[in-house]
Amino acid sequence: MLLAEVGVRCEQCGTSFVSRQLPTFIDIGYRNSELRQDYRGYCPMMEQYAIITCPSCGRADWSTEFPAAQSTPVLAQATGSAHMQYRQAALARERDSASINSYKAAIFYTHAAWCADDSKAFPQAREYRRLAVESYKRSLSDSTCPQEVRGETEYLIGELMRRSGDLEGAREHFRMCIGRLSARFALMARKLMRLCEQGSTDSIPFEADAAQEGSSSQVFKTPPQAAPVSTPSGPPAGGPPGFQPGTSASNMPSAAPPSVSAQGLPAVSPPLGKMPPGSGRDSPPKGPPGTGKGGPPGKTGGPPTTPPPGGPPLA
Repeated sequence: MLLAEVGVRCEQCGTSFVSRQLPTFIDIGYRNSELRQDYRGYCPMMEQYAIITCPSCGRADWSTEFPAAQSTPVLAQATGSAHMQYRQAALARERDSASINSYKAAIFYTHAAWCADDSKAFPQAREYRRLAVESYKRSLSDSTCPQEVRGETEYLIGELMRRSGDLEGAREHFRMCIGRLSARFALMARKLMRLCEQGSTDSIPFEADAAQEGSSSQVFKTPPQAAPVSTPSGPPAGGPPGFQPGTSASNMPSAAPPSVSAQGLPAVSPPLGKMPPGSGRDSPPKGPPGTGKGGPPGKTGGPPTTPPPGGPPLA
């Protein structure tokens, strides 16, 4: 995996420091049942590079939320497990009176769960999923969840409950909301309800049956002949639900002394409903937050970006 050193500045305390970010990111169009990018056998663990923590004040946020440093930094970004950094960022979204946002906190908790899985910290991963469920539920009632991803959010709540071990709660949730879900999410919900009955908490690929959904349905799978798409990253804006892309990586700080141009890192996956039929790609990112399945969290909702042709491939 190719990383670049990027000089950034913390707007909270003014400290400049060097961060390590992923300059490019490849989206092959697959997702798992939690809407995380699925590399079919490969585990690049890119989410850990979408988060940055200031070494001075401890502020944790998406990498694209830190502007470029004006001078050459001396300090390096704070070290620590990625899932703890995401947890810190989630707590800030829940407690900061100036920026309370349950939906964004849920996205951070979901990423924390993924990173905890990667680190084999399974008890923490289950707890992060429970916290994500609580935050997503609050976001539906306090209106911080964008209207266009409410269906995806309801689907994700049930899947996070199942993955955290609350099988009966997940079945009941799907039973109540399945009528409000789109065809593809409803079909997946039925598959997950069967897994609940079997006592399984394992993740499965996100696959919709085109025959049942109709010829015009868009299946979250990339055709075998389609070539992988290299995309630069940006911060997530939305979050797991559909993982809406956020801002483009063009606002990412320049490398601080880098060898590769840094764009930011992907954090969340692109919205499920926006993929063009037969393409395994999503439509261009709309705003910031996260890696929106193309990049890290951006400033609006999720931040994937379209990477330059010929960008460095992931190892």
